[in-house]
Amino acid sequence: MVNLQIDGDPIGFGELRDARVTVSNTTAQPILIRTVSLEQQIPFCLDLQSSLRGMLRYRESINAFDLYPGYPQSTPRVFADDTLLLPGEQTVFDAVPLRARFAEQGVFVYYQIFSFPELLRLVYFPRVSRTQTSRQRYELIPYSRLQGYRNGEAGTYERTVLVPDTAGLGQIITAVTDVDVPISDPSTPADVIRRAGASPGAMVTRWQNAALWIVDDPTAGSTFAVADPTGEEGDAVERIPLPRCDLRIFDLFDQVPHGTPSVTVVHPDGLRSQLISTGEIRSFLEAAERAGDPVRLDVIESAEGLPIPVVTVGGDVIANG
Repeated sequence: MVNLQIDGDPIGFGELRDARVTVSNTTAQPILIRTVSLEQQIPFCLDLQSSLRGMLRYRESINAFDLYPGYPQSTPRVFADDTLLLPGEQTVFDAVPLRARFAEQGVFVYYQIFSFPELLRLVYFPRVSRTQTSRQRYELIPYSRLQGYRNGEAGTYERTVLVPDTAGLGQIITAVTDVDVPISDPSTPADVIRRAGASPGAMVTRWQNAALWIVDDPTAGSTFAVADPTGEEGDAVERIPLPRCDLRIFDLFDQVPHGTPSVTVVHPDGLRSQLISTGEIRSFLEAAERAGDPVRLDVIESAEGLPIPVVTVGGDVIANG
């Protein structure tokens, strides 16, 4: 059901690259992909339903929706494109962030599966018009028109469907597939652990933007950073103290646009939050380390069962996998 490709194979241990995840519908029924996520990676939690520019109006008399693209507002998030898969179809998710830490990577797919009668009752398809340009109509269609729906060009209205009631399609199902990651230097984490003097069970990741290795040593109850070793084997390696950290935090830090305050940090009481930028990350970690507060990336579920990442300071000790 799932295939994963990494741009520029092979990949060095600790590198953060964009992966391409291909999901195929191998069932005999339609499915709606809700999101994908990589195990032990920062959650890739796109809400795969989208809004379109324009005004959306329901026509009760004919049980159809009209979209007027000329209006400045945006519609509710009720549209889906190639995430609706008929049997035998597939879709591709580009630019899924992947940190190369594991030779075998679990890929989670969250989807809903439903019958063809449910599809034809709950999903509204575009009516293609070559003359009507100020309005796009979405309507229920018979089974005989399903295959023709795919004739449109990707990214156009002709390939977009309207799903006003995703709850009516049933519960969200989670499927996981293990795929191989071609890591070119699998001995790197053991070398970093040895040179840094950490316990054999320590976990390692890379903070690319800071050119540092991050080591979490559960035996010593500490997280610290080290630079790339440059001396002889056995030379002392300087440790930079850090708060106990969920290693996925550094995946997030490596994706922050330079100088943009776009990392949301929530404190345990839930009453305080802050936005930090790339220039503030080091001082933020230093403050957490002085206070003895761990920094973690929590994952909670939405009401529909989708994963949502929440960055928190304080609370329980981190358990990296």
